[in-house]
Amino acid sequence: MKKLGSVDAVDGDVCQFIREDNGKLDFVVYDWTFAYWNASFAESPAPEVILRYGPGGYQPAINLMRKPAPSPSKFQELVAQGRQQFPRALALSPRTVAS
Repeated sequence: MKKLGSVDAVDGDVCQFIREDNGKLDFVVYDWTFAYWNASFAESPAPEVILRYGPGGYQPAINLMRKPAPSPSKFQELVAQGRQQFPRALALSPRTVAS
């Protein structure tokens, strides 16, 4: 067995390999760069990162991590949902949230 490389997944205890239809293996992990930044660990943003093996080792698979922007109508729907789910957030100023 040949070691292909290593990835420091930090707090990412859920890491997995996914085999693509073409047989290539992608490594999926979460990016904890902003862990504990103005939030508890549970509330920290952690976007999924997909790495694909190629010449030189694992590299970000940008094409697998992008998705199209929502349409203007879908965006307005999401804004309305957020306002309904978090009405207090509208009343808080950034200064209030930080303290």
